[in-house]
Amino acid sequence: AKSRSIDIFSYKILYYDINSMELVSSLTSYKCPISNCNEAIYDTLKSLTIHLGNKHKRYFCEICVKDSKNFLSDARIYSYDELQEHYDNGEFDDYMNILVPIHLNCYFCKKKFYNDETLLGHMIENHFECTICKQMTKGIVYHKDIRAIVSIYFSYFRKDEKRQYEF
Repeated sequence: AKSRSIDIFSYKILYYDINSMELVSSLTSYKCPISNCNEAIYDTLKSLTIHLGNKHKRYFCEICVKDSKNFLSDARIYSYDELQEHYDNGEFDDYMNILVPIHLNCYFCKKKFYNDETLLGHMIENHFECTICKQMTKGIVYHKDIRAIVSIYFSYFRKDEKRQYEF
């Protein structure tokens, strides 16, 4: 791995002093989090992730890294089994307060999302809300694609048409 740090100037942050700038640099660098690892800082998250998996058999939760509001230096690393447990159950402290929510699945895509907020954003962006279903169920209902919506509209209006002309 090359010895290179992230361009901290690309974050467009005004630093009060050099210590603040160095702190941000350390929080945002792609450095191996294993304390006794002598590897240098990596150019990309992908190269750091490959290093962690190949050399240490440790893994980031890619969902947490992408969607949590934490620095990479705060991200936990897991063994394979710990990561599966994390995906399935989330994480709690000793008092059962949620530290990391259970990662929710999109019913249509089978992709996992950090929390209900990121899942909802995905649903709005990638799937279709049905206004007929919303009126009938008094809740928001999403469908995988436009074909499902068209099918619902045709069946709904066909029933409505029959009702209108029944004597």
